[in-house]
Amino acid sequence: MNRHLPQLQHWLIQHWFALTNSLFWLVVGLEAVITVTVLQSQVYQLPWFVSSRAVAGWLFCTWLHRSLQKRPRWRALKGWQRAALVISLLSVFAIGSSLLIRGVRLAIGDVDPAMSAVKFWVYVLGLELRLMVWAGFYLLIAESRERLQVQARHAATELAMSRAQLSLLSAAFQPHFLMNAMNTLIACRHDPDAVESAGEGLAGYLRYTLDRSEAEWEPLATQMEALNNYLSVEELRFGDRLETRITSDPHILHQAVPRFLLQPLVENALKHGQGNKAGCLHLRISLERTAEQLQLQVCNTGILAADQASSPSGVGYGLSGLEQRLHWHYGNQARFSIRQDGAWVIATLMLPRR
Repeated sequence: MNRHLPQLQHWLIQHWFALTNSLFWLVVGLEAVITVTVLQSQVYQLPWFVSSRAVAGWLFCTWLHRSLQKRPRWRALKGWQRAALVISLLSVFAIGSSLLIRGVRLAIGDVDPAMSAVKFWVYVLGLELRLMVWAGFYLLIAESRERLQVQARHAATELAMSRAQLSLLSAAFQPHFLMNAMNTLIACRHDPDAVESAGEGLAGYLRYTLDRSEAEWEPLATQMEALNNYLSVEELRFGDRLETRITSDPHILHQAVPRFLLQPLVENALKHGQGNKAGCLHLRISLERTAEQLQLQVCNTGILAADQASSPSGVGYGLSGLEQRLHWHYGNQARFSIRQDGAWVIATLMLPRR
C-alpha cells in the first residue's frame, strides 16, 4: 500500500481540478434533485432541467480553467485582476445559461405558471451564489498551488544557478581555453591593436564569469556584452576561419533573462560547427520578438547528428542543463529546439516576455 501512495499523491496533484470541479457540480446536482423530491419545487420539475444546469456548469468551469492556463494574457493576471475576470465570466454564464434554458422551456411549450420574473431572477441569483462559492475555492487552491510552485522553482533555480556558475567558471578557466587565448595574444604580439582588443575581451569575459552576484536574472544587453567579449577572443584565435554576425531588436535588450543562457549555445556552435568549402565557420546570433515571446537563435554551419536532432538534451551537458534551467525559470512557458536546416544547425529559444 505504501508503495503506491506516492503515485496516488502525484495523480491527485496532477488532476486536482478535474476532481474538485466534478465533485462541486455533483453536489449541486444532488442538491437540485433533493429540492425536486422533497420541496416539490416547480423550478426543477424536469430531470433534463436539473442535468442541463449541472453539465453546462461543469463544461463552462472546465473551459474557464483551461483558458486561464493557456491564454498568455489571462495567465499573466494575478490577485484581484484574476478574481475580477473569473467572477465576471461566471456572472455572464449564470445569466446567459439561465436565459437560454428559460427560452428553451418557453419554446417547447413547457411554461411554468409559478415562474414569475421575480422568481426567475431569484433563481439566477441562487446560481450566481453557487458559482461564487466555486470561484472562491478555485482561486484559493490555484493561488496556493502557484505559490508552492514558485517556491519550489526558486529553490531549484538557486541550486541550478550555483551549478551553472561553477560550470561556467570551470569552462572559463579550462586549460585549453586560457592556453588558446594566451597563444592568440602571443601570436598577435606584433599587432598592438589586436592584442589590446583580445586582452580587453578576455578581461571583460572573465569579469562576467567571476561575478558572484546573487541575481538570477539580467538584462539581455548584459549577456550580449559578455558574449561579444567572448567572441572577440575566439574571432582573433580563429582568424579568417570564423565569421560571426549578430542581429538584435534594440527594443528587447532591456528584457530580463536568466544568466548564462546563451553561452552554452555559442560554445556548442564553436565546438561542433563545421566550416564550408572555404574552411570558414559561419556563426549567426539573432534576437527577435514575436507577439508574446522572445526568440533567441544561434545558428552555425555544420551537420546535426540524428540522435541530437531527436533529443536536444543529447547534444551535451551544457545544453541538457540549459533545458533544465528553462523549466525551473519558466515552467512550461519556454521552449528549446535544435534542428538542421540545409547547411545550418539552428538552436532556438522561445521565451515569454517579462
